[in-house]
Amino acid sequence: MAATTPCKKCIGIEKADVPAKYAEEMDKTFRFWMKWYGKRYGEYVLIKGDFLSED
Repeated sequence: MAATTPCKKCIGIEKADVPAKYAEEMDKTFRFWMKWYGKRYGEYVLIKGDFLSED
């Protein structure tokens, strides 16, 4: 829900497979309902990976 705050860009990082899949589904649902109600939200990115790795 950080995307509803006036941030320049929000980044969500998920390492595990199942929570990353849930995040993808929640992203679709969030965008649908925000469009349905005509609400605006900030830019955000969902990343599957480990922010501690050097890749």
